Amino acid sequence: MLIVWGTHNFAKKLVGARRDFCNCCEHEVLTEQWQSFDMFHLYFIPLIPLGNRRRWARKRPTSALQELSCICQSCSKLFCILFCLFWGIVLINGITSW
Repeated sequence: MLIVWGTHNFAKKLVGARRDFCNCCEHEVLTEQWQSFDMFHLYFIPLIPLGNRRRWARKRPTSALQELSCICQSCSKLFCILFCLFWGIVLINGITSW
């Protein structure tokens, strides 16, 4: 049986903006502060009010290329580690044993 649960943000509105540093792309980016009323839901039925929350979020890049460059920089490090680990295991075990 599948149980669908989580939180839903009602009355979401923009309350602030500032320039901040992005750890992913290592550039100064625009971040926005959003305020919402959160509710816990079960099967998409709001059950328990969780109260007002304010959270900062990075504004989405204007072009797909900017978004891709941020994703690629973080994923490229992971890919290099996994690539070296895979070939290290292959070379240690020997290619013929596969």
